[in-house]
Amino acid sequence: MDPPAPSVVRCAYVVPNKGRRCRFPVVPGSVWCGAHREEGGEQSQKRIPCPLDPNHTVFQHRLKQHLKVCTKVRDQHVIEKQPFYKQGVNLGSTSIPSN
Repeated sequence: MDPPAPSVVRCAYVVPNKGRRCRFPVVPGSVWCGAHREEGGEQSQKRIPCPLDPNHTVFQHRLKQHLKVCTKVRDQHVIEKQPFYKQGVNLGSTSIPSN
């Protein structure tokens, strides 16, 4: 008896650092998720690292829009609005204090 087919098909991309397949669902009609379509050879658009947070990539043609909505910007904005936040507090001074 064959095992039942999975209801959600996962991306065929193998994550190099982890040695396992990507866990994202595939784009309909493809074997790759949206993030790995280029690696699979299905898409000609270039992905580049996000300049604000290089832990993720974005399509080059969508960079301008992404910079407006990147979670790194939102997280930084939330931190800056906290009452205890003071920018540059740990930078120190360039002059030596006199006693």
